Amino acid sequence: MKWRELAIYFYIQMLFKNQREVDYYDLLYTINMMAGKKNSRRIIRRLLKEGLIEKNNNKYRIIDNNDFLSRKVLPYIATRIKRRLRNIDPDVEVSISNSSIVIHCKRIECKETIEKYLKLIPNLRPHIFLQEFSP
Repeated sequence: MKWRELAIYFYIQMLFKNQREVDYYDLLYTINMMAGKKNSRRIIRRLLKEGLIEKNNNKYRIIDNNDFLSRKVLPYIATRIKRRLRNIDPDVEVSISNSSIVIHCKRIECKETIEKYLKLIPNLRPHIFLQEFSP
């Protein structure tokens, strides 16, 4: 899955968290607003294929799968953050432990880049921790 599709999944999960089932058109229009008309059906197919949503007639059930978070999302985001921060600070360390990402960095530019990632996916904010190196 792509970064944007992961962000859309977390946004949908946050938006429809109080509903057991979501109407197909509600889900489609919500994704249309975020990803555009051409991409929305493709994203729904990918979410179905990954097992993140289930289809029942014309209703969709969004599955809150913490296993998916630790298995796919966190390693993907950790590698993206590590690649981006290596250009700024070669001593940066990114590690995954107990469904959280821990980032050790020295420079202020690293912190600003991390804040940009956190704005994209607000649901991941509790899973990413920033620690500064002690001199």
